[in-house]
Amino acid sequence: MRRLLQVILDTSVIVAAIRSKRGAAYRLLLQLAAVDARWQINLSTAFVLEYEAKAREHGAKFGYTDEQIDNFLDFICSIANEVPVHFRWRPLLRDADDEFVLELAIAAGADYIVTFNVRNFVGAETFGIKVACAARIFTSFRRNKMSEIQTQIPDAIYKQIIAFAEREKLSLEQVVSLALAHSLGTWTAESLIAERAKHGSRKKFLEFMSQVPDIEPDEHDRLS
Repeated sequence: MRRLLQVILDTSVIVAAIRSKRGAAYRLLLQLAAVDARWQINLSTAFVLEYEAKAREHGAKFGYTDEQIDNFLDFICSIANEVPVHFRWRPLLRDADDEFVLELAIAAGADYIVTFNVRNFVGAETFGIKVACAARIFTSFRRNKMSEIQTQIPDAIYKQIIAFAEREKLSLEQVVSLALAHSLGTWTAESLIAERAKHGSRKKFLEFMSQVPDIEPDEHDRLS
């Protein structure tokens, strides 16, 4: 079975998706939500809270109710991969507000970060993560020309693990065991995404998406 491409959707992409159904973000999100999707969204608790805050803030401007926003977010959580983020890699980016996006991508072993602020993520490639706008990803998805997926650990992450092990006087096996134990404990404790996922409904999600305004998207969200 072919491995699903792992992606991180920046909050700006989520906002654009609920603003205009003519934009790349809207169409990309529908592709990601498809039954036969070859991509998987990755989320952390912090990310869901960010999604919710921005979706409610901008959703109010577009006339959406809280229930509609909940239906939208519940379904996204139901198809996403929940990722606990344990290690802080800061500072890596010039904008501190983008650090938690990259940290989630690293923790998830993501292939892509989808954002409208591509320049803000210079350095992500060090971790084997590609950064692209929604239009580019959507176009590539349709043409099925995505590059081969690398499953091995990027050199930068491996070097960080080695450095951590040496500093703490631990073996690599001990580092991995500690990370796994911590992850398992966190997964059982984090329930926000799982709780939303229980209420996820593809029907309600598609009903919401059908109500997104059929207006011109912002310049950065245009397909051509």
